[in-house]
Parts: sequence; C-alpha cells; structure tokens
Amino acid sequence: MGLLPNVITLSSVLSACQTAQRWRLALAVQQMSSAAKVLPNVICYNSTCTSCEQTGRWWMTVGLLRQMSLERVTASSLSYNSAIAACEQVKWELTLVILDCLEHFRGADAL
Repeated sequence: MGLLPNVITLSSVLSACQTAQRWRLALAVQQMSSAAKVLPNVICYNSTCTSCEQTGRWWMTVGLLRQMSLERVTASSLSYNSAIAACEQVKWELTLVILDCLEHFRGADAL
C-alpha cells in the first residue's frame, strides 16, 4: 500500500521543493495535483510562490497569485509578501498594484 496523495503530502512535497529552490518541480507537482484530485490550499500555493520568488521568477509568483484568485483560494499575507518581494527589484509598478490588492485583503490576515 502506497502513500495516498492528499493536501498534506502535496504541501510537504512543495515545501521540500521550496527549500531546495526547485521552482520548476514545484510548479509541475502543483499542476499535476489536480490529476490526483488534490486541490492545493493556501499553504501549497505559498510554498510554490516562495520557490518562484526566491529564484527571481516574479512573473510566476504573480501568476500563482492570480491563479489562487481564480481557484477561489484565499491568499494570505505570505502570498502577497512573496509577490511583492519578487516584483520589487524588477517591476516596482506591479508592486504598487499588488499593494493596492492587499488593501482589499487587509481585514483577514494583514501584514
């Protein structure tokens, strides 16, 4: 009997990818999770966002933030912080847009 995929195992794999800075693997695993009928939660998204942010993939981090919204996963302050950190050196204008979005989010889990 093998280990059945669930949100906890997905989160663990994505966290390991983050630690190893394996952003490509994190994205692939997260995308494949839907085939296993495992829906990523905010913790999963945050690990993948941080993997992308740490390796300078600002466009991936912003894309994941957008995907969270489309999938109806509520972003946390860590989600926004990853996107802001990823964009601040390269796309400071986008950082302002993310900060504006954070104003709408502020009630639940603000900075």
